[in-house]
Amino acid sequence: MIPTLALAAFVSASPGPPTQIDLARAYLAFERAVRQHPPTGEDLARVNRAADGVAWRFLSGQVIDAVRELNEIRLELESGGEVTDAQRLAASIHAIAPDWIVGLEPAPEIVYESMYPIPMGPPADLRVAINVSRWSDVAASIRQPITPLRIDARSGTIEPASIPLDARYAASFEFRVMAGDADEVVGACTVWPERPEAIADAALQKAGAAPAVLALSIELFRRRLSVLTDGQRAVDRWLLGPSALLRSIELEASALARGDDPYLDHRGDIWHEFIVSGVSIPCRVYAPESLRAPAPVVFAFHGAGGNEHLFMDGYGAGLLRELADTHGFIAVSPSTYALIGAPGLLPGLLDEIDRLYDVDRGRVSAIGHSLGAMLVSGLAWQQRKVLSAVCAIAGGRPPRPGTPMAPLLIVGAELDRIIPAEPLRIAAERAAANGLPVTYREAKDIGHVLVVAATLEACVEWVLGAGDRSPGTRDAQEAR
Repeated sequence: MIPTLALAAFVSASPGPPTQIDLARAYLAFERAVRQHPPTGEDLARVNRAADGVAWRFLSGQVIDAVRELNEIRLELESGGEVTDAQRLAASIHAIAPDWIVGLEPAPEIVYESMYPIPMGPPADLRVAINVSRWSDVAASIRQPITPLRIDARSGTIEPASIPLDARYAASFEFRVMAGDADEVVGACTVWPERPEAIADAALQKAGAAPAVLALSIELFRRRLSVLTDGQRAVDRWLLGPSALLRSIELEASALARGDDPYLDHRGDIWHEFIVSGVSIPCRVYAPESLRAPAPVVFAFHGAGGNEHLFMDGYGAGLLRELADTHGFIAVSPSTYALIGAPGLLPGLLDEIDRLYDVDRGRVSAIGHSLGAMLVSGLAWQQRKVLSAVCAIAGGRPPRPGTPMAPLLIVGAELDRIIPAEPLRIAAERAAANGLPVTYREAKDIGHVLVVAATLEACVEWVLGAGDRSPGTRDAQEAR
């Protein structure tokens, strides 16, 4: 038997503001659409300008407009420009649900509501559905159409619907809205027999049998458990995947109990919270399965409003991990905010990575975007003994003439109105003329948001030494 949904009640129509997860879902879907349906010709500049407009709205607190415009651009890319009212309407809906539900409790109410109005013609036929991913018995995805949602055509919204969820089964649920040719994921939750705190306590008790030599990894394990128990980390749980996190924690606790270190030379993607000089530094770390030791390390620092997940899941829809597979390096994406005022933490963070992996200390580099570019351009001289090369994308400034520094690549985006390319070019050329190892490249028809996806491969090759590091301005097209 599978979980079912039944229509419970309707309340008065009133759009509900997007949540952080709604914003993250819209942005990740946008990056995937750009990757899968890359704009060309005149559309390239138009999409880039629109994406930068979204960034302005997000940074100025206009989250509803940011989500609406991300969805509109994404739908245009996916449909080839022919977006239907049904597609727009489905994308405008979200499901409000607890991200974690304890099974066998009273059925929780899942509320479906509009985040913003959609001007439209005749009402579309909307249906709610769920995807159920079960990890007991047979792993499978099950889709089940549910009762239609009612549409208020005058306001361009749905009438909010409160629908109970049958939470008797341990599963990850994805809630979807279907309308004609539209099929949108609008929410998710996890159902599990125990509360997160009970799972964490049991895991810690099991791992407590580990020998003293694993004390540092026990602390890493304890911090990883906080993703389950910390109410402020719902976005982290959603991005990392609750079911995958549960499976990992069970395996890690068992390994520690056996006296094995589950984090030593860990392959694949993992979230850690490192403590360096008393400062918490959340990080995503990715080590390819085919990694050879000693391995180079590439630090990747996100822009303003982002977090440690942005380079791994956002920019280029996970492009950094693919490049790590191709070029054989460890990708480390920390929270930029942890280091922006404390660049001296970088050596300690590298020590944490070096404790877990066999690192080639002579091939440690850093890439940053926007706010992250400002950070890494400073690290080029502040941590020149640690870093072999640095790349600042859509931001950053070289130091004063005569300052010893690591080679620095500055990448500007021609259409960038957030951090315009021209001042970056002038500063880079002046630094190169004064003998500093600074190179400038510029991406044509690219804006502030999408410049990372457009140039990341060239930037990675440059910092790893595969690119030409000769100072001076290079052909703009090379950045693409």
